[in-house]
Amino acid sequence: MAATEPLLHHSRDDSAARIDLLADPALTDDDAAQVFDYLLGRAASRRLLDGTRSVILPSKGSGVHGGIKIKGAGSEGSSVRLGELHSKPYRLPRYDAEGAATIDAAKDHGRAFAGGMSYQQARQEFIVSRYLLQRGMHVFESLGYGVLRRGKFASWFCLLDTPFRKLRDWWQLTSERAALEQIAAALGETQREFARHEVYLILSGMVAFDDRLVRKDFHTAHLAGPNDSFLTRLSYYLFDTNFILATLANDTYLKDIADHRSLAKSTYLRALTAHEHSPADIDRFKSLLVELKYAEWGMEQRIARLADDPIGRTILEGFLADSGEQVLFGELPKAAPAERTAIEPRPGRLARFLRRMK
Repeated sequence: MAATEPLLHHSRDDSAARIDLLADPALTDDDAAQVFDYLLGRAASRRLLDGTRSVILPSKGSGVHGGIKIKGAGSEGSSVRLGELHSKPYRLPRYDAEGAATIDAAKDHGRAFAGGMSYQQARQEFIVSRYLLQRGMHVFESLGYGVLRRGKFASWFCLLDTPFRKLRDWWQLTSERAALEQIAAALGETQREFARHEVYLILSGMVAFDDRLVRKDFHTAHLAGPNDSFLTRLSYYLFDTNFILATLANDTYLKDIADHRSLAKSTYLRALTAHEHSPADIDRFKSLLVELKYAEWGMEQRIARLADDPIGRTILEGFLADSGEQVLFGELPKAAPAERTAIEPRPGRLARFLRRMK
């Protein structure tokens, strides 16, 4: 466990339900009590709904941001619908050392009850948030995770130190071209930073907080270990890449204004590879990523297909070089040459944009 201090046990047991919580010492008894009250159906006089299964309560002394977010607090402001599974499942992979995928069932939203979390989701949100914060990344600190038991059912939740106010998701800020470029670059830059800390499968959760963009939503995350090969890590990284590219082409998140989608995709991939890529190469790479997600390919075929793609080859070469295993794999298969121009970092304009939006 990534905690620097022992976690403290808080509990509440009444006639209908029992709640057990492991929490950071920074969580006060008063805040633990109001979390329990909320989960037991005693609606708080002040609360903010956040997404479909979270609520933010004003902090009574815990944390630094002024709010306690309960993730897994219930379905859109009501209680957890115990016995009724989440209505929008989304399957996620677990990759082996050769990049082959199986389904990680516990990460699927469909594994949790409507409005709640699974044990794996709640624990990983807590563990990965703390791990990243301790390594200097700007994330919202996790304060605890626990379980609500009622009869034969159990639903899990986690607590985060967040502001007691609405924060805008990145996709609510993309109408201005300058902001869009900075957001797409931030998605790529933070993905690379996560990889340096050996954290993958973050997908695209990100909100605007003060003058910066902050990544969130670590319940799906994979924290790599010594048994994960470079192909394991690369496969997770490419799954993330496919997810973000798909999101940037989704009208729900990014309206097709002028060339905004093309700009977002090219800016994002520039941040990943430090090279410009043509629209044709980006489209070809995206098609390959769709194939790769659950492909039943052998390791050599997986490497060969990536090596034959201009963008895939750039990313593959980086992961292979970092692994120290190049001598075991020999020279990569030859690929058709592609024009790739190195680029210089562009000055940020997002801080000024976010200040105007306040």
